[in-house]
Amino acid sequence: MAENPANIKCVSHALFKLMQNNHIEYVYLGIFLRITDALLSFAEINLEAENDNIKLKKRVYFILVEGLQNVTRHQKKMKIIQ
Repeated sequence: MAENPANIKCVSHALFKLMQNNHIEYVYLGIFLRITDALLSFAEINLEAENDNIKLKKRVYFILVEGLQNVTRHQKKMKIIQ
């Protein structure tokens, strides 16, 4: 059964508004271990492009790493299907 594009757009917009109204920055469903390296690489590249001081960049990167460690450490245990 094919999804109705108009329905998908409506649901997507409703989800976006719900997240915006509740100050939710991101949502991810799945095993978080598979995405952490990509997120850290993306953050590193973007931080290098900024002209902020090195101490601030290191602090931001450290907070990101610590947050990702907390997410992966406390996520619900799931079976990995390969």
